[in-house]
Amino acid sequence: MYNWAFAVLLVIVFAHSRFNTPSNSRYSTTIGQFYFAEIAYVTCNLLLLVLMSGLVHASPEVLKLLAGGDPTQIPEGIEGISAPLVAALVMTTLLPHSPVISQIDKFLLDRFRALGNIPVEVRRLAALLRDARLQIESAAAADSARYVDAQLESPEALQAFLKANAPDEPEYIFNRVLYLGTRLKQWESHERFSGDCVQFRDDFDGIFKKLDDLVKLTSRFAAIFALPEKGGTDAVARAHGELRKRILADCQALNREICDFLARALLHNIRTRREREAVIRDLGFVIPEGAEAGLSATKIVTFATSVFLIFFTGLSLLGFVLNGYEVKVHRLFGMALLVAIINGVAIYCAIMPKQFWGFANIQKVGMRPVIGYFVSGVLAIIAAAAIGFVFRSLLYMNFDCSISLSLASSPWLAMSFIETVLLALLADNYAADPQRAPKWTRYAEGLAQGVAQAGIAYYIVQALGDIRGAIPPVPGCPLPAPPPWQFPCSVSFLIGVFLGATVPHWYRNRMVRPAAATATRELPAGLNPKAAGPGTT
Repeated sequence: MYNWAFAVLLVIVFAHSRFNTPSNSRYSTTIGQFYFAEIAYVTCNLLLLVLMSGLVHASPEVLKLLAGGDPTQIPEGIEGISAPLVAALVMTTLLPHSPVISQIDKFLLDRFRALGNIPVEVRRLAALLRDARLQIESAAAADSARYVDAQLESPEALQAFLKANAPDEPEYIFNRVLYLGTRLKQWESHERFSGDCVQFRDDFDGIFKKLDDLVKLTSRFAAIFALPEKGGTDAVARAHGELRKRILADCQALNREICDFLARALLHNIRTRREREAVIRDLGFVIPEGAEAGLSATKIVTFATSVFLIFFTGLSLLGFVLNGYEVKVHRLFGMALLVAIINGVAIYCAIMPKQFWGFANIQKVGMRPVIGYFVSGVLAIIAAAAIGFVFRSLLYMNFDCSISLSLASSPWLAMSFIETVLLALLADNYAADPQRAPKWTRYAEGLAQGVAQAGIAYYIVQALGDIRGAIPPVPGCPLPAPPPWQFPCSVSFLIGVFLGATVPHWYRNRMVRPAAATATRELPAGLNPKAAGPGTT
C-alpha cells in the first residue's frame, strides 16, 4: 500500500514538472485548457505506471527491454524493489536511461500540449490583437500626447507628424504603437497585471526602450514627411522612401512585441473567455464575439458535477424506495465520481472535435459529419477505458484485479460511445441557423437522449451477466454481481435527459452570440480610429 502511494506521488510530481517546463508554458494558453491538458497527461502517466508495474511484476526481464537492451543502464539492486517503485523510478529519475519510456513520454507530452493549445493559443491571441482595429478614447489619446511631450524637448514636429493621419503612411501604425505603449505602461501599477511586468521585466523594459528610440527617431525626421515625395529632388525622394521603410519596420516589430506581451498577460491572469474579451475591448481593440462554441474546463466541471449529483442522489433514492439494492456510501461515492469523470470526458469528445477537425464540423462538411460522430465515440471509449482502469488500479492497488474488474465492466463502454455520438448529433441540430430552433427543441433532445441511454443500459445489464461468467477468477478479487436493470436504466435516463437538454442547447447559444457594438465618438486628430487601424503583421 505504501509502495503504491509513494510511486503515485513520485509520478505525479515529476509529470507536473515536465508539463510545466519551460516555466512560461502556463502563459501560453488559457487556464482551463492548460490544467485540463495537464490533468489528462498526468492521468496517462498513472495509467502507464500501472501497466509497467504489472509487466515488471510478471517478468523482471522487462527492465532490460525498457533500457533498450543495455543492462548497464539498470542500477544494481533494483531487482529487490517492489514493482510499483521500480516502475515509478523508470518513469522519473531513470527516465533518461530508458529510451523506450522516454519516447512514450515525449509522445504523450507533445500530444497533450497540443491538446492544451500550447503555445498555439497565445500566438492566436497575439495575432488577433495585431490585426484588430483600435477605438481610442479621448483620455487615452491625451495620455499618448503627454508621453510624447515627456520624451522630447521639442515635440511640435512630431505632433505635426501625428496629425497628418494619411492612410498607408508610417503614422498609420505609429499612432497605434504609441497608444498601446502608453496603455501597457499603465499595467505596471495595475493590481492584476503588475506581476507580469515584474516577472518579464526584461521584455517590458525592452519594449519601452525601443518605443523611446522610435519616438526620437520619428521626431528627428518627421519634418521630411512635410516635403512632397514626388516633385522634389531625387535625394528627397530617396530619403522619403528609406525613412518610411525604416519607421514602418520598427513600428511593425514593436506592435508585434507589445501584442505578444499583452496576450501572454491576458492568458495568465484572466480565467474566462468572456472576461478576457471585455478587457481586450477596454484596451480599445474592436473584436467580434467568438463565433465558435468554446468548451471551457469550467463548463466541463459544471456538467460533470451535475452528473455526480444525479447519480449519487438517484441511486440512493432508488435503493431506499425499492428497498432491494443498497450500496455502501463509500462505494456509491466512488462509483458516482467515476461516472461523473467519464461523462465529462464524453461531453468533451462530443464537442471539441467540431472545433479541431474539419471533417467533424457540419458547417465545413456541408452535411451531417457521420465520420466525425464515429471518431468522437471511439475517442470516448478509449478515454473511458483508460480512466476506469487507472481509477480501479489506484483503488485496489492490484494489477490483476484491475484488469479483471475492467473486463467485467467493459460493456459500459458502449454507454460512453452512444452518449457521445448522440450529443454530437444533437448539437448539430439547426446548425445552419441556430436561432430557428424552437423552444421545445431542448426538451425533445433531452427526452431522446434519456430514452436512448436507458435502452442501452438495459442491454448492458444483460451483457454484464454474460461476460461475468467468462472472466477467470482472481484470488481476493470477487466480481460484483450485475445490478437490477431498474437501477441503471433509471439513472441513465435521468443523466441522459439532463445532458440532452443542456449540452446541445448551450452549444447553439454559443454559436449565435451577437457581435459587439463599436464606439463612434469624436477623437483628437493625432490619435483617431482611422489612424490607429489594423496593424500589418
